[in-house]
Amino acid sequence: MRLAAGLNACLRSLIRPGLRLLALLSVRHMRKRMARDAAVREALKTHLGIATDTPICGYDSKLRERVLSAVKADPAAVIVRTSGSTQEPKELLYTPRRLRRLEKAFALATA
Repeated sequence: MRLAAGLNACLRSLIRPGLRLLALLSVRHMRKRMARDAAVREALKTHLGIATDTPICGYDSKLRERVLSAVKADPAAVIVRTSGSTQEPKELLYTPRRLRRLEKAFALATA
């Protein structure tokens, strides 16, 4: 009985620091990704000329055609409708690559 209790305590003393290190590394990784994503968003906003006073507008017919052609080109791609911040819902294109990245981000955030 003593041997089992000693082994159990020994395993706990080895596992606990490992889990703490894993949590620390995970948080550090997420902070780096969040900072990088924020920088990419800011660069994209600058590139596209989006400011705080830029109005939200719907898709024009050209953009809608491009989105639909992307869905036809990749049968695994889907269009998701959001509640929208305007009167009509927005439709977002989710490719398999985008879904994988989203799932990874959710999994890391959950961890």
